[in-house]
Amino acid sequence: MKKSILIPTMFIILAGVFIYTSNIFGSQHGPDYKAVTDSDLVWHDYEAPGFEPGVQFAVVHGDPSVPDEPYTIRASFSDGYIIPVHYHPTDENLTVLSGTFMLAMGEKWDASRLVAYRPGDFIYFPAEHLHYAKTRGPTVVQIHGIGPYDTILVDDEMAGH
Repeated sequence: MKKSILIPTMFIILAGVFIYTSNIFGSQHGPDYKAVTDSDLVWHDYEAPGFEPGVQFAVVHGDPSVPDEPYTIRASFSDGYIIPVHYHPTDENLTVLSGTFMLAMGEKWDASRLVAYRPGDFIYFPAEHLHYAKTRGPTVVQIHGIGPYDTILVDDEMAGH
């Protein structure tokens, strides 16, 4: 008898909490609240030494160039895009949104070491860890961290690739 009362009671309480918090947050967005739809994004070609054409990026939130400030960006890669060996001076958090992002850690390009990550997969890169990647199919990833965001190539010639 207790089980049959407990479950509906918990459901009613949880529903009430959900409705209450939805009303509070839904109607009282503060000045720091920001919602971004996919159509709001402004995409730019990524033009940097050592990177071939075929990459675009969009800033979702923040300014990735500002030290000690959070940022979120998206990067869109063409099918088969090769990301050379590089590192970032700050930690990087990456989530695959679409396509297949194939990644490996190391200082030399080695396609046999690539591991495929698919939509929903998350990857954390500690600062200054060398890595490289390749895409399978058009691929979009979302990256967030604490600025400044920078990409430092290890070898402009991509030796061994």
